[in-house]
Amino acid sequence: MKTPSKTCAMCGTTFFRKKKITHKRWEETRTCGRACGTRLTARDPAWRQRVGEGRKAYFAANPEAKAALVVRANAQLASFRHLADRAKAGRTKSQMALGWCPPEWLDQYKKWRRDYGATTAREMVEGEIADAEKRRLAALTPLQRRTEEQIKRVQAGAGLITVPVMRRAEHDFSLTGNALVAM
Repeated sequence: MKTPSKTCAMCGTTFFRKKKITHKRWEETRTCGRACGTRLTARDPAWRQRVGEGRKAYFAANPEAKAALVVRANAQLASFRHLADRAKAGRTKSQMALGWCPPEWLDQYKKWRRDYGATTAREMVEGEIADAEKRRLAALTPLQRRTEEQIKRVQAGAGLITVPVMRRAEHDFSLTGNALVAM
């Protein structure tokens, strides 16, 4: 017969035991005895010192075991470096493929891609971006809108300031009533 479930204090996992839990570790820590219990034990400085001293004594007595450990550790590090390179390559490839999508929309795009497919998700994101831009422009004042249009024209290569064309008047009078002297 199973006893009522117990919940690990570290990970929150609920588990059942066939027999009543009576071991000392459960009473002290209330952990699930596997990964969480091991993690808790590894945090204990006295345990770490005791294990470290045992390893030092073992490797001092067995130099070939130490050499084998170094070989295995180097192979594992090489595989980790390889995994890091692959992860970096994957991120670069993703950034290239999703370069059209602004970073703030990536999570939404990935969710929609799972639900609707890549083509539909891209159309949805582009539509949402266009709608958001329309809402943003509608909230601007006319002066802000003109300023943004000018900035876009300058970024496209247009000149910001134009020099007015100065030409001589083609008439002999001014609006103040004075006659212009012919030159």
